[in-house]
Amino acid sequence: MMPSIFSKRPRWSMVPRKQKGAVAVITAFALVSLIGVGAFAIDFAHAYVVRNELQNSADASALAGASCLFPSVGCGSALLPGPTWDTAKTKAAGYLGNNKAEGRTITQANTEAGYWNLSSSVFTAAPVVSGWVPTSSDVPAVRVNITLADDSNGGGATTFLSRIFGHSEIPLNAVAVAVSAPPSGVAPAQLIPFAISKCLYDTYWDTATNSPKLAPAGAPPITVVDPKNGHTASVNQVSGEPYIFPGVSTYSISGTSCNSGQWTSFEQKDDSASNLKDMITNGNPLELSIGDDAYLANGKMDTLYSSIGECSKAGTGKCQYGVAPVVEDSSNPGTWSKVVAFACVFILSDEKTKDIRYIKMQMAKSNSECNVSGNPGGVNYGAIIPPRLAL
Repeated sequence: MMPSIFSKRPRWSMVPRKQKGAVAVITAFALVSLIGVGAFAIDFAHAYVVRNELQNSADASALAGASCLFPSVGCGSALLPGPTWDTAKTKAAGYLGNNKAEGRTITQANTEAGYWNLSSSVFTAAPVVSGWVPTSSDVPAVRVNITLADDSNGGGATTFLSRIFGHSEIPLNAVAVAVSAPPSGVAPAQLIPFAISKCLYDTYWDTATNSPKLAPAGAPPITVVDPKNGHTASVNQVSGEPYIFPGVSTYSISGTSCNSGQWTSFEQKDDSASNLKDMITNGNPLELSIGDDAYLANGKMDTLYSSIGECSKAGTGKCQYGVAPVVEDSSNPGTWSKVVAFACVFILSDEKTKDIRYIKMQMAKSNSECNVSGNPGGVNYGAIIPPRLAL
């Protein structure tokens, strides 16, 4: 009698009994691997999100600090010499409480103020060591370094599956550098069309404190002289305030080797009154940089003074603060003069005495009144590029 085919043992059941336990071992190893992959996917993805929050916190604090690197009414440092390192550090540290990472308020950070080199990306903390002199590439900056770890801000980023392997947190770190500096170049539509002579700044600007010189009690008026007919006009001073001087005219200033300045069409040679009047409203048509030549208008341009007067402090106030190019020499109308800096001026009024016409102005006390877009790295005559992240 032939055996039934159904009486044969299935081929799969013929595996030796001692090999059946290997399935459990393989499953255990696979489970560990799956948990490890899950830990990487979940915990590191969470840490990535927290790291971005931490970086945002560092960025915000650095930018806040950089907004106080120069004398500013809003920072309570309008009359301090700049850069105002301590004010900037205090502002950055005080801003930490506005930031959170993983729902935790940031309370600890290393905040520094100093110089950031735009070329080498090297930070030099202030006060700088004796003998170190900043170059044109070294601009004022604030650096903020925030860490989430056992001893800082309540520990690292929380883990979930990694706890199985003994890792309850992931340490994280974020660094931000924000800079603010005088401009080496100013973007279009930022400048008012008159040039101020460097001679005026050498006379009325304190380079040691990067702020205007203040008129003492009993300071005599500044006298402007028209050499053609000998007519004069007196500009009275206010004790304790920046010197008030006559700007934008070809007249000389008594007691100095300076003249007052002149209208400029920037990099264009079109010094028509209509073109300059358009620039009073719309600013410089092209970017203007230190080292560029600015064209000095030829003529009094009497109609332009009233246009400035209308928006000065005595008028609507819309142009009471302005940024103007500072040139090597403004005494030769109808010629070109090299730009050496950009100044923040406070325009008080349009004045006329006999046939002497001028703009009465001061050098502004607060850098924050003249923020411009452009390239950093210039000489500090009051105009400032607002804070921007460098790292």
